[in-house]
Amino acid sequence: MQHLACFAGATIALGHMHGINTASQPGEPDDLEVAEAIAGGCYQMYRQSPSGLNAHAVDSLNGTHATPTAGQAYYDQQPELLESLFYLWRITGNATYRDWGWQIFRAMRMWTRLPTGAFACLASPTQPPFTHIDTTEEWWLSESMKYLWLLFSDHSVLPLDKWVINTEGHPYRAQRWASSSSSSSSSSSSSSSSSSSSSKATDVPWRGRENDSGAVADVVQ
Repeated sequence: MQHLACFAGATIALGHMHGINTASQPGEPDDLEVAEAIAGGCYQMYRQSPSGLNAHAVDSLNGTHATPTAGQAYYDQQPELLESLFYLWRITGNATYRDWGWQIFRAMRMWTRLPTGAFACLASPTQPPFTHIDTTEEWWLSESMKYLWLLFSDHSVLPLDKWVINTEGHPYRAQRWASSSSSSSSSSSSSSSSSSSSSKATDVPWRGRENDSGAVADVVQ
């Protein structure tokens, strides 16, 4: 299993939030249950690793130890599980997802932070000593740290019914498309409203964070 697949928990949970449920048989788990199961399985890639960080891909998880896939044993700061934890926390309110995120954040600080303050990848997070690779991936700040910060931010920051976060972690305001039969006056009103919303887009409340959120933000200062 590649860690890249761990984004699926977020995608399925978000679909469930918008009313999508693909369960078709009695007793079949609904989409939110599937999303939570995916995230739980991905979390085991971290929990069963001595460093608390994941290998890029694993062949097996036996309950106590993750066996990395040959040639993919490295840790490269991937954001996919953190993305799923953020969405699942927002959608379910289950604090377990924050607990998992905090454990991952602490492992990142413990094993990947350098004396210079930078954060590096690891040659093998499952095999001590945890040797650094001279690389910081571009998605570490734009996605991994962003999702961690959002995980510990107030729900008023990028509310999921008003914002869409793309595959690279960039937020866009959700658009409601008017039908072709809308009147010109309605269009004008919508345009005015859109303009007003646009002017507020730069005033997203980045303050008012909880203590954990501040700790995450302090890492990059």
